Amino acid sequence: MEQKSIFEALQSKTQLPLEWVEDAYGPKLKIAPQDLVAVLTLLKNDSALGFDCLTNQTGSHMDPVIRLYYVLYSYLHHHELVVFCEVPVGAPVVNSVVGLFGGANWLERETFDLLGVKFTGHPDLTRIMLPEDWVGHPLRKDYVYVQEYNGIDNRPSEITKSFQPS
Repeated sequence: MEQKSIFEALQSKTQLPLEWVEDAYGPKLKIAPQDLVAVLTLLKNDSALGFDCLTNQTGSHMDPVIRLYYVLYSYLHHHELVVFCEVPVGAPVVNSVVGLFGGANWLERETFDLLGVKFTGHPDLTRIMLPEDWVGHPLRKDYVYVQEYNGIDNRPSEITKSFQPS
């Protein structure tokens, strides 16, 4: 099924607000963050759509929001769909989809670790890449890089400085 046809089929099955977005990175389905679990449940459980696999979940800081992407695939129908929602940087909270897609567990933990998004209902929302005592979330645009951590000097070396424009 073509992606636009997937959108139209989904639109006919729900009253939730859906938006079809086409940009340089390809077509995507934009939804409200509070509708995330409902929309992904419909996409997974509807036999005509059958998105049985969450292949990726990631995010990006796009001031003043954090955009969360969910890449879904149907092994039965061999089609793919990217779904996204936006949460405010000041309160980045969305419901977890771990109950729907078990593979979201570590993906949501990575997004929490690097972007600071809190996934309500996640069974173990702890850091997965950085130490527990790390301060901040390094993929946010407002992140302040530490100069030193546990005796490791993170300041730019003289060689690195020589490659930077003056």
